[in-house]
Amino acid sequence: MDELLQRATERSVKSTNDLEAQIADGGDAERQRVRERMNASFGEAISPLKGPEFPYLLKNKRDAEEDQHSDDAPDQFSESEPALGHGDHVVMVGDEAVYVWEYLGDEWSGWVRKLHAPPQEGEEMPEYIVANLHDWQRCGAFKMVRLAESSLHGAILGDEMGLGKTLTTISACEMLRKKYPGAFDVVVCPKGTFRQWDHAFWDNYREDCRLKVKVLNDPATTASELLAQRVDVVICSYQFIASRHKHLKTVRKHFEQAQSEDLSAEEVREAAKRTGVRPFFEHRPVSALHTSLYSGLGLPIRTLILDESQLAKNEGATHEALQDIDRRFTFMLSGTIFMNRWSDVYGGGVSFLKGHPFDTRASFNKSFAGVEGNSTIPNPSNSKWNRLVKFLLGAGISRPISLLDLPGLDIEVHAFLFTDKKVLSLVCLLVKKFVEAVVSGGMVNPACAGGKGARSAIYYATAAQQLVAHPHMISQTDRKKLDAMQEEASKLMDSYLTKYPAHQEGSLELYVQILDCMRKDAGMFRNQMPSDDPGEQPLEAPSSEPIDTEMLAAASQTSESLGRASGDGAGEPRSASGSLFEPDGEEMAGADPDEEYDDDDDDDDDVAGDTAAPAPPRDRQEFLDEIKGLSVEEVRSPRIIALLDVLRKIGKCPGAKTLVFSRFLKFLDIADRAIGDEFGVSLRIFRYDSSVQDKHRVGVVEQFGRHEGPAVMLITSGCGGAGLNITSASFVVLCEPWWRAPDEMQAIHRAYRKGQEKEVQVIKLFGSSTMIDALLREISQKKAAVNDPLQAALRRRDDEDFVIPKIHVGAGE
Repeated sequence: MDELLQRATERSVKSTNDLEAQIADGGDAERQRVRERMNASFGEAISPLKGPEFPYLLKNKRDAEEDQHSDDAPDQFSESEPALGHGDHVVMVGDEAVYVWEYLGDEWSGWVRKLHAPPQEGEEMPEYIVANLHDWQRCGAFKMVRLAESSLHGAILGDEMGLGKTLTTISACEMLRKKYPGAFDVVVCPKGTFRQWDHAFWDNYREDCRLKVKVLNDPATTASELLAQRVDVVICSYQFIASRHKHLKTVRKHFEQAQSEDLSAEEVREAAKRTGVRPFFEHRPVSALHTSLYSGLGLPIRTLILDESQLAKNEGATHEALQDIDRRFTFMLSGTIFMNRWSDVYGGGVSFLKGHPFDTRASFNKSFAGVEGNSTIPNPSNSKWNRLVKFLLGAGISRPISLLDLPGLDIEVHAFLFTDKKVLSLVCLLVKKFVEAVVSGGMVNPACAGGKGARSAIYYATAAQQLVAHPHMISQTDRKKLDAMQEEASKLMDSYLTKYPAHQEGSLELYVQILDCMRKDAGMFRNQMPSDDPGEQPLEAPSSEPIDTEMLAAASQTSESLGRASGDGAGEPRSASGSLFEPDGEEMAGADPDEEYDDDDDDDDDVAGDTAAPAPPRDRQEFLDEIKGLSVEEVRSPRIIALLDVLRKIGKCPGAKTLVFSRFLKFLDIADRAIGDEFGVSLRIFRYDSSVQDKHRVGVVEQFGRHEGPAVMLITSGCGGAGLNITSASFVVLCEPWWRAPDEMQAIHRAYRKGQEKEVQVIKLFGSSTMIDALLREISQKKAAVNDPLQAALRRRDDEDFVIPKIHVGAGE
């Protein structure tokens, strides 16, 4: 690498800064011209970026037909075959139409067996990796290299949380470093895990071979500066990548517009002067990672590592920014690759791989989604479920946490009653509005997706959650609006009580009946007709049922999008004056521009800009002062009382440490006050949320671990729900139901992971008399019913035999 850099520097006809400027400003055409000139200038210093051959070659159609009776084929086949190009049975491999069963036939089965075979002769760990790797980490690293060296050019590492994916990945990257030249590796991860990655690179290398690691958080850093510093690893956040790419993309757009209109620099200046802005070329943004400079020098970014890759599952701004990084290999790390929908495995994993025919969302859905229905992406049918499992077995590695000899994990629900009839009736009305907004907003009709109704749905659900968490989480203006809705809400609840007199008021059974009635009234029932082909039967096919909760679950996708800039980064509502009921004019309360977020769909990028002058955010200090002025009784909502009850029971265990998670920063503010009132100095309180500066968060975790005596850490799901290692805690409390079970498991595995020496007890607070809790639990369980079996089919120990699913061949696939 040093020699290549030296030669490139000596023979360069222009400075790297000039090359960067031309590449950044010129778009694809200029990038190609620069590459051609650099090739002519640098000669043999530049090597072509060609990946190794794929480990198998597809048989042609005739050979496949002769070998239909393979161990992967069913006993019976249709006598007739669909014409090539027929529906979901065909994919494009290059310019050729190929049956999906053909692509995933014997050759793919052979590749799966080769990928998951024990370590082979010649596969050895570099001697300067001094870490004491577990067998599964060693095997995982070898398999990741095999995948990287296939035409997939990457791997999905889906090990269950707590198995040490960081060290497995570092080992694989080091083996690739020996074989392939490159500028450096890039780790993109939540900011809370920067220190973890930095320490991993420092601790696991021999002292004389340690890598130079740079945390990239300065937007002014250029590519030439990174090359000059000769770093080995760059660490940055998802938000940093998206932010730099957004600015660069804007300038490229202006450049292309000026180029298409054949405008001179002076004409651009005149136009900018008339509009009162600076010419775009006078404030060109810098993106040290979005450049072709590295590849042009024959030193591409070697490996792009996406830690918690589910954060990039939606094909919005962050996903696009990551895809635009020029690199050799991509490793996706996630313990919850099926994060929300089963199809999230595409955005957070498959889309970053190369050399396969499922390279667009459309081709992926066509090949693996189930029968047509009202859902935007139907769940896989039985045959397509097998297809998906078989494909993913050849695209990644996933091992269970049973590999670790961990103490037990006990999960229990702490149910509490909510008896305020006014609040319960308001929640009922808000849930009804949520269901109606789901229908009108495009969750049911894909043609309407992205409308205001879709965004409104989550506001109603979030308002209901806030009401049953603590009424003071609602702004004064919104409280007045809720008061105005009280009469309508009471009449609605009375009508349901009259309609279902057999059920006790406030009972879960009553709310199940009411939810079904709401869905029916909103048009969310369907008659599900069985397919002519038994292989295409849905996994669950009652003759009539509420529309698949996948559509309701789409609101959780909107929740992530709209909550991305909030204090907790994962769904705290925008709460400016009037915001809960007028989504057009709102801003996030306590917005933290540096907070981690789960990326959004493109449609949501401009939500905050729907109005020219959004209402100012409610001042956080004003909210804290309000909480401080409440009496002890006013602080103690039913959910707060339930939390205090749980902490009292935990307090019977000497020195117990507890992690308390909530989606809402404001709820944790109130909980902080209530815990202080109840326990005083006997229970030390730590905070890990946007109220703590990023540079201090690592110190909070370390102090919590060192503290002697009982302690509780209050954590928002967006800040600390993933990536952290807090094995000093043995109790975990989830303060409200979450939209997705994988989010809950991510939080639980902050404590239940490698290094945990105690049994971990998880307590989930559940308002048994609140309709919103019942709705969220149902949504989570419905999604888990599809996602969990998929994940279970992929997870296996390295020494365990596994079954490659059979897939149908011919018209009946």
